[in-house]
Amino acid sequence: MNIGDILSRAWKIVWKHKVLWLFGILASCGQASGSSSGGSSSGGSGGSQALHLPSQWLADIGNMEWFFVLLLIAAGVIFILLMVFLMMTLNTVGRVGVIRGALQAEEGKEKLSFGELLSGVKPFFWRILGLNLLIGISVFALVMLAVLALIFIGIITLGFGLILLIPLILLFVPVMWAVVVVQEQANVALIVEDISILEALKRAWQVVISKPGTYLVMGLILILGMGLLAMLVIGLPMLPIFVPMIIGFIISDQTAINTGLILSGICFVAYLPFLLALVGLLRSYIITSWTLTYLQQAGPAPQKPAVVLPPSEPAAVLPPSEPKAEPPVEPIPDPLTGS
Repeated sequence: MNIGDILSRAWKIVWKHKVLWLFGILASCGQASGSSSGGSSSGGSGGSQALHLPSQWLADIGNMEWFFVLLLIAAGVIFILLMVFLMMTLNTVGRVGVIRGALQAEEGKEKLSFGELLSGVKPFFWRILGLNLLIGISVFALVMLAVLALIFIGIITLGFGLILLIPLILLFVPVMWAVVVVQEQANVALIVEDISILEALKRAWQVVISKPGTYLVMGLILILGMGLLAMLVIGLPMLPIFVPMIIGFIISDQTAINTGLILSGICFVAYLPFLLALVGLLRSYIITSWTLTYLQQAGPAPQKPAVVLPPSEPAAVLPPSEPKAEPPVEPIPDPLTGS
């Protein structure tokens, strides 16, 4: 498999069919990202008021009735769950749209329609959502168990046991990369071969394990390489946006802070269309590359064995029935002659 041809072909597809960028934007929803912003240590009255806010909130919560506290917590949990489901829904729609678009483009279709791709999401939506939800919950559970185990070992060994676990901690990164690779290939396998969730996971594992070296290189390029590229292309242009806001906080003047926030907000709104376009381009390119990788690596889908019915036994031939002898007809006597 020529990795260079795959990456080049994927770029040609996403550049020609820019409708895939829209699905790439949707597919980026709910994606784990390491971006964070904020910096806040400043002197003056504004900083002292900010330091007192958490204690004020805690005091207000302490004065509330326990029923309202529970109601507030329940509302927050429900809101978070709804937002998570919304993000996963958008992610699923975008992922399926890009994969199906890449498949159609690879088959030679000249023009891709947003409406057609969107309507084609329905047959795969719940299976793709369930697949990624299953993997996400499993990974989260394993991570939580590992964290609890590390805490327990650290307590009973006074921290010395953690030193021995450093190799296992370092092994966590490549393991997570492998999970991401299998997950990406399972998504493609489910759509390409129209199979169930468990069959897609099994098929993806078979394909990835058949040539681990190839997938190691693709993982480094599409996970690590594209991640660094995204930080440079998307993250660096955002730094000047926050300069007015940072200057305002450094001056520690309310007017300067308000002016800085307004200028930063205007700059961010102006940059937002370019940000969405870059996110959609990069995300659709990554998914398209994984799709083409699977198509070249997996080969034709395995045919399901045909169900052969056992030959039916021939019907038993009954012997011919003997004709029944009719009883002799007695002559009717003539009333005139008496015979």
